[in-house]
Amino acid sequence: MVERSGWKRFVFAGELPDCKDCGEKRCVKHGKHYADCSCIGPTKDGMEYKTIKSGLYARKVKRNKK
Repeated sequence: MVERSGWKRFVFAGELPDCKDCGEKRCVKHGKHYADCSCIGPTKDGMEYKTIKSGLYARKVKRNKK
């Protein structure tokens, strides 16, 4: 399963609905404005990205400890 391996699906802001109150993009999963949400976006630092049949996925880059 993708989620168990650390890969999480993300969506681009353009795929999200507008907030009814202010018109900004809104995260469907958490109900927050996209810019304020902790969901993974397409340009977040410290992440690696992968395309899988069902969409685009990201996970934190594993750092080697010295």
